[in-house]
Amino acid sequence: MAAGLPAVAEVFAQVDPKAEIEASVADGARLTDSDALLRLSGPARSLITGERTTLNASPIWPTASSCSPPTRRCVSRRPG
Repeated sequence: MAAGLPAVAEVFAQVDPKAEIEASVADGARLTDSDALLRLSGPARSLITGERTTLNASPIWPTASSCSPPTRRCVSRRPG
């Protein structure tokens, strides 16, 4: 499940305003193995810095992505 995409976009915007981020799916969308989440373009150094920050230094994306599937399961089981 895609979760935390706005936070990822903000990380890249802070690293380099020239970096262009295009989300390929909506935040909260269900994904398959072949789905692309984002398309990024910009200076290589900025993209690598943003990628490392997003995946390693920031708990936002990994935490949001790991919490969203169990939350969706719970909500879908709730009547009404």
